Amino acid sequence: MSIPLISEEAVPMKVLGLSWIPFGNAMITGITTSPNFPTTPGALRSVISELSPDAFVAKLNADGTALIYSTFLGGVDGFNFGRSVATDGSGNAYVTGNTIASDFPTTPGAFQTVKPSPPGFSSCRSIV
Repeated sequence: MSIPLISEEAVPMKVLGLSWIPFGNAMITGITTSPNFPTTPGALRSVISELSPDAFVAKLNADGTALIYSTFLGGVDGFNFGRSVATDGSGNAYVTGNTIASDFPTTPGAFQTVKPSPPGFSSCRSIV
């Protein structure tokens, strides 16, 4: 997959998950080792973790020429891998992956708030 804004030549990354959204947009998730990976205003996290690789989630326009949303995902004290992404009709993105970070972000009432063994995560974020 070639995405002009975040090509592997410019930013080392690997797309591991893809989901199509209504109106032709796409959500992708994967891993990157680049501190220059593009994030957008309102990103959950705009700086790569201290230990890379790091997971990312990005929403692209229909022809892949513009980022609508892009963020790093995971804790900052360990590896994070985005493995799969799915979307629903309300604009929510559901991301699964792996982490060894002890500070993976959770919200009040989360099903699990501490790192599981073996390490893994699932995350939901409203990205309209």
